[in-house]
Amino acid sequence: MNRSVGEIATGLKNLAKELRCPVIALAQLNRNLEQRANKRPVAADLRESGVIEQEADVIFMVYRDEKYNENTELKGITEIICVKSRHAPGGRKDLPLQQPLLRPGPGRFHLQRPDATGG
Repeated sequence: MNRSVGEIATGLKNLAKELRCPVIALAQLNRNLEQRANKRPVAADLRESGVIEQEADVIFMVYRDEKYNENTELKGITEIICVKSRHAPGGRKDLPLQQPLLRPGPGRFHLQRPDATGG
């Protein structure tokens, strides 16, 4: 069975409504961010993003600056970015990763809306 991303997103949204519980799904990014200087993902970077953005109540994205910038001051930091939230403001949480287990450490939530360019 090969269903489109849109059908799956709609089905998951309907399932969440029916069961009255959150449903968490992972989605692949397209290659648009590779063309930008700022590699922080935005909602438009989701593959087939239109339907996913429409159906999702909340969209989180993960970003590690050290993957793209060798000399970053953010080594060991993973950003969890809320690029969409129907019921609350978006924001970002920086999580230090504790080596070698890569477990998230304590972090603070910074309320800020990413702009359309990902900056």
